[in-house]
Amino acid sequence: MMRGMRQKGEPIFWFKVHGSGMQRAGEPDLSITYHGQSVKAELKQPGKKPTSLQIRRLEQYRDAGAIAGVVTNTDELASLLDQARKRGGG
Repeated sequence: MMRGMRQKGEPIFWFKVHGSGMQRAGEPDLSITYHGQSVKAELKQPGKKPTSLQIRRLEQYRDAGAIAGVVTNTDELASLLDQARKRGGG
């Protein structure tokens, strides 16, 4: 299997978090549940950096047991999903 590529039938649920005044500031852009594991991804263009608040939110999710990181390309997202697959026993 290609690294990070989802195979037919693998358990996944995801949604794009859209910022608004009704939401807590600094939330990661993608919320994913993959192989029973919580994955949070902050999407950035190459060369762009997350804000200190976005970094803090990712740390809070990691401290609570989630897999969380900054993603600038599909390989980096695949790496987060690989971590979830391994941790979830998939």
